[in-house]
Amino acid sequence: MVYCLLASQDTRQQLDFHRKKETETAHQRQIRTAPATSNRQRRNAMTMEQEIEAAARTFQKFGQVVGNDVRRVCALGASYFASAAESAAPQGSKPHKRYSTAKVNKAIRAPKGMGNVVATYMPGNLARSIRVLDLKKTKNAAFVGAKLNKGAVSGTFSGMRADGYYMHMVEKGTKKWGGKPFFLASWERSKPRVTAIMVKEFERTIARFVAQNSI
Repeated sequence: MVYCLLASQDTRQQLDFHRKKETETAHQRQIRTAPATSNRQRRNAMTMEQEIEAAARTFQKFGQVVGNDVRRVCALGASYFASAAESAAPQGSKPHKRYSTAKVNKAIRAPKGMGNVVATYMPGNLARSIRVLDLKKTKNAAFVGAKLNKGAVSGTFSGMRADGYYMHMVEKGTKKWGGKPFFLASWERSKPRVTAIMVKEFERTIARFVAQNSI
């Protein structure tokens, strides 16, 4: 019994020794691995920060690409609407003349056919004047309307020469005439197709960007 008791005590001492040694070894391992873990975390943090910065640069570039393409895409949609409005514009069968006659009273017009003819507009002039307007200061939009002749507003307007100065009269009428509205109605009919054209073109721009930047 005494031997067994002594043996048990010795065993416990050995176990205590090994447990203490294992605890010290684990502590040493923890000390050794702590700096490595910290360095790895720092590297991971740096990598994440670099990825975020790269993503931010990509998104910024994407915004620039789309922004630079807005006017072109708008012009495509506007071209479709301009064609629709041109086709819908009313067209007379006789030339339209514009007069300029000196009057004593502005309210009194010269008798029909007695004024001084300044310009003659051949049939189809209004339709030919409708186009995508070249407004150089416009960056994020496109405008469709009647081209006004900024130079000489006299002579005969036919062929490529057009001046749609009276489109608002045709669209909204005058005090003595109800007009023949067509422009806004053309827009309402064209709007779904114009939207589809622009959306499709923006999708192509996005697809090209994704392919070029391996996103």
